[in-house]
Amino acid sequence: MVIVFLIFCFHFTSAQTLELLSEQNTRKKTGVSSLGTLGTDSKGYGYKRSLSNSAKEEIISSLSINEIILLFEKLDDADNQDLFGNLSAEQKRGVFVTLSDNEKQRIFRTLNDEDKVDLFTMIDDKDRIVILSNLGYIDKSRLINALSAEEKRSWIEKYPELASLIELKKDEFYEKGLEEKEEEKRLSRLEEIFSGQFPSGIDREILQFGYDFFMQKSPFLPEKNVPVGSEYHVGPGDSFTVNLWGNVEEVHYATISRDGTVTLPRLGTLPVSGLTFSELKEFLYNKFREYYPDFKMNITMDTLKSIDIFMAGELNNPGTYSLSGLSTIVSALYASGGPSKNGTLRNINILNNGKFIKTIDLYDFFINGAKSDDITLKQGYTVFVPVIGPTVAVSGHVKRPAIYEIKEDQTLEQIIEFAGGLLPTSHLNNVIVERIVGQKGRVIVSFDIDPSNEKTAQN
Repeated sequence: MVIVFLIFCFHFTSAQTLELLSEQNTRKKTGVSSLGTLGTDSKGYGYKRSLSNSAKEEIISSLSINEIILLFEKLDDADNQDLFGNLSAEQKRGVFVTLSDNEKQRIFRTLNDEDKVDLFTMIDDKDRIVILSNLGYIDKSRLINALSAEEKRSWIEKYPELASLIELKKDEFYEKGLEEKEEEKRLSRLEEIFSGQFPSGIDREILQFGYDFFMQKSPFLPEKNVPVGSEYHVGPGDSFTVNLWGNVEEVHYATISRDGTVTLPRLGTLPVSGLTFSELKEFLYNKFREYYPDFKMNITMDTLKSIDIFMAGELNNPGTYSLSGLSTIVSALYASGGPSKNGTLRNINILNNGKFIKTIDLYDFFINGAKSDDITLKQGYTVFVPVIGPTVAVSGHVKRPAIYEIKEDQTLEQIIEFAGGLLPTSHLNNVIVERIVGQKGRVIVSFDIDPSNEKTAQN
């Protein structure tokens, strides 16, 4: 059997709209398809953004999801934007999955924040990636963190480059296994000593120092709700608010476009990309002063841009990462899973288009808590992790036995400081150093470094 629908197009007035709606109700009762009644162009369907809300609801309720999809294709951008906003959550999902990637991004931008979250949680990962590709850091984070804890954990595994966006509460990370629970019950070396359980041997099972920092289950997030510093460089994707007061009372909202410009009333289009935040304030103040003789001005940053950072070398997950404009070297390393155990922690290089920018030693951060070298990254920077340098293992009666990476000319005293210093049970008159010498095997030397020993003093 072949069923043929004859679809007619016609124009009508507001009075005819009500008449058409009445006819729809009648035809629904008699089983006549509303699609066959309405026709194929926007006017034939009868849906216009100028209609009353009750009239819109009447039309939408008379259509199946397939008919809504057909209707959506026939309306102009303004009308289908209005139509989409009036659909139920399930109807929105049904229409959304049929759109092109560009249409998905355009429609998504028109939704309010609540509808954006609702839709984002309903669509699949493929469509989510399409949406996220056109958003700034904070908007991405807000949407991803609306997902369930299970989905967020899954995203950390599937998309490690987005890990810096994802927030998990302490009880959402994962369920601790039996070994981890047993580990928590074990006494520390100091606890054993003060409990009378003096160590009787030397533990040979020691791990490389510092790498476990990047193995934590919780994401290391840069601050998102803090004021940007005066040296923050603005760029495409950054948005800000300009407040003027005094002889003029105005508020202007601006977003830096892809070509690095902003458009403001009176001032027109201005190039601002690459300016520091303090330079942006001075630049706009001088521009407004050409029109307003006596005023004051304040600028506050709103949405911050995302920056693309290249992570290369001996890393657990090398690649290109989209991070917050406030991201530093440490947060970028965390997003990539950190250096592998074959990579250095003490000689990490920052490059920009092949030009050397800086070297960072993570031991300053891990041992001393110093972050002065942890600079804020810029668009296109490369973080390169070379192969690990010389290493030394410290075991026995020290507070933090581990394998440490060393630099040239470091002394035995400095290495012991890396290990947190000596335990009260240590004996300085018998410090054993084992060295693996190429082609010669192990060389073992014993030192007496007890300062109270007269022989040491004479030497």
